[in-house]
Amino acid sequence: MYAQLYSPYCLRDLIALLVGAHGTGARLPPIDEQVISMKLVTPAKGTIELSREKNPDLFYLARCGLGGLGVVAEVTLQCVERHQLVEHTFVSNADEIKKNHQNWLSENKHIKYLWIPYTDTVVVVQCNPPSRWKTPKLASKYVKDEALQHVRDLYRESLKKY
Repeated sequence: MYAQLYSPYCLRDLIALLVGAHGTGARLPPIDEQVISMKLVTPAKGTIELSREKNPDLFYLARCGLGGLGVVAEVTLQCVERHQLVEHTFVSNADEIKKNHQNWLSENKHIKYLWIPYTDTVVVVQCNPPSRWKTPKLASKYVKDEALQHVRDLYRESLKKY
């Protein structure tokens, strides 16, 4: 994994690992399938190293153990090469999703649905490699300093009140 200011790989993903959360694509396995090894801290046996080779029965149980076998202190994940994805987000509804779900699932590397409670509105997020969208690369309209200037001005203005 690459060090970055905000990493999408954080505690929530470890929680997703322990509860057997699914992936976001038909051909992508759940995150627990990416575990190579882990260290589990237990009340009775102390720290146990688990992998396919060391304690394999316990290893497969602990990957989705819901914390019932002990506290996961360390996890080694199998990673993929760094790659780019283009996100396409749009608003839909339940009927459209029912009609298009199978096609969207087979056509997109990643897809997720975000239902807006108490409505028929669903935000659909599709992510694919850039070549899938066949869009031209666009140069940024502003340099970084120009893009941030409006935010800086708002911040300075808000500080005047104090």
